[in-house]
Amino acid sequence: MAHKKMYEAVLISADGEEYVTDYKSSTKEEVIEQLENQGSRWIFYPYSFVVEVDPSKPVKEWKIKDAPDPFGKLKNKKVKDAMHFIEKYKDDLYDYFS
Repeated sequence: MAHKKMYEAVLISADGEEYVTDYKSSTKEEVIEQLENQGSRWIFYPYSFVVEVDPSKPVKEWKIKDAPDPFGKLKNKKVKDAMHFIEKYKDDLYDYFS
């Protein structure tokens, strides 16, 4: 039996730590909509990504399927790549979004 694709939101803090949310769906669009309505309680995890769930791998190995600007080049990369990028460029990202 084929594995049904599932998507989930992963939020990443400014220092590169990840947090897996309860935002889950069988479509990327529904997860994006959930992210748009998340409110301010996630202020310490400002970078949100939609990933394809792969239960056989740890979250850091899941692939990013949707990313906000300026993270478009991280699409199809792994969560760990986004974490490294954000940690490495946290000061530049702070300036960019300020």
